[in-house]
Amino acid sequence: GIEYEPNDVSSSAQTLTSGSVMNGNIASTSDIDWYAIELTSAGTLTARLDVDSYESPGWDVVIKDSSNNLLGSFNCRLSDCQNNGASVTVGASAAGTYYVYVQSASSYSSFDGNGSYALTVTSGSTTSGIEYEPNDVSSSAQTLTSGSVMNGNIASTSDIDWYAIEL
Repeated sequence: GIEYEPNDVSSSAQTLTSGSVMNGNIASTSDIDWYAIELTSAGTLTARLDVDSYESPGWDVVIKDSSNNLLGSFNCRLSDCQNNGASVTVGASAAGTYYVYVQSASSYSSFDGNGSYALTVTSGSTTSGIEYEPNDVSSSAQTLTSGSVMNGNIASTSDIDWYAIEL
């Protein structure tokens, strides 16, 4: 697919289909490209960003749920997303609309080229061993089973993931 403006806020997010590539472009340091994907059940979401050119400001990719909870994010600077791209996988705790946005990682440095990117968002059906947000306080701790693996994601410098285990 091809990104169309305006899609600078979640209410005008462009719809994505799982596994399809969306070709977009960050036109300025204030441009934000919002996308929405509808899930029919709980599972995972993987956002992958691929770029062709070396860009000094870089891109930020963020995944949120419909309640605006930050589920995951990553940053691609310079050549980080060239060749093999970069991705993050997060838990989607329920069916519903999830949002992914791409923006400039810099509020002051313009793109050297055109800020072009290829975004692929893929949904998966795995539900076990996946961290679900929000779990930032002890009262919303996610339950662990002894000896099991939990795959989580620290989405920002302020993200805290709480877990509980019965002994």
